[in-house]
Amino acid sequence: MESHCNEADMELFHALTKVNIGDGNKASFWHDPWADGLSPKCLAPSIFAMSNKKGSNVRTAIADNHWVLHLDTSAGLSVQNLQEFTTLWSHTSQLTLHDDTPDSSIWKLTNNGAYSCSSAYKAQFAGTIRSCMDSIVWKAWAPPKCKLFSWLIIQNRIWNMVKDWLHIHDFDPSSWDGFDNVENWWTSVVLAHGGRKKAMATLFMLVTWELWNERNARTFKHVDTMPTFIFDRIKSEDRTWVIAGAKHLDFLMAGE
Repeated sequence: MESHCNEADMELFHALTKVNIGDGNKASFWHDPWADGLSPKCLAPSIFAMSNKKGSNVRTAIADNHWVLHLDTSAGLSVQNLQEFTTLWSHTSQLTLHDDTPDSSIWKLTNNGAYSCSSAYKAQFAGTIRSCMDSIVWKAWAPPKCKLFSWLIIQNRIWNMVKDWLHIHDFDPSSWDGFDNVENWWTSVVLAHGGRKKAMATLFMLVTWELWNERNARTFKHVDTMPTFIFDRIKSEDRTWVIAGAKHLDFLMAGE
């Protein structure tokens, strides 16, 4: 069967799929999001680019129930190369393969975890009616899981789920002063920055993602972090995103 998927289709597919690594035989090392919801391709883009070149000095293999990543340093490496390799190596070293367990994947948009064309179609074209979705979410630089989270929050899904769960009507975005929903608020602020809207969209994703992680830590781990430390974490993650590919954030933070 002929495939009509382009790179954007595949990125969306991987963002909506949770991959559980078993024996490592079925999953794609570079393309599947097995490293805390990210694919090594997104986690270490410069190392991935090196692996695709003829006579590459990057090799992957399976040994002693682990994925092993080899990097030939004789050709000379940049600081970014070394930082990305170290990050990727930390993920592979913590992952143990199990010969008796096959790799599996879970589709996040269905209750049974099975892929369905209808749910994929709705996810892929949900933003086509609202013309700003493409520029303020999908084309902004951010890890796929953060793009997905931002797309969900813009559609009010996060807020409405909380409202329905706790029956707190104040969580309904339509009751917010000045804006009918999160999308209007998000779009208004992002587009107000003109040439810097891409950087602003990425920054919004970064901040909301860190706040969501803090919410989960407080809810499920009963661990509270002081606001100053959360702010420091956001700034640290900002530098990581710049190294990974969000170069425009450098200009946004130039005056700090």
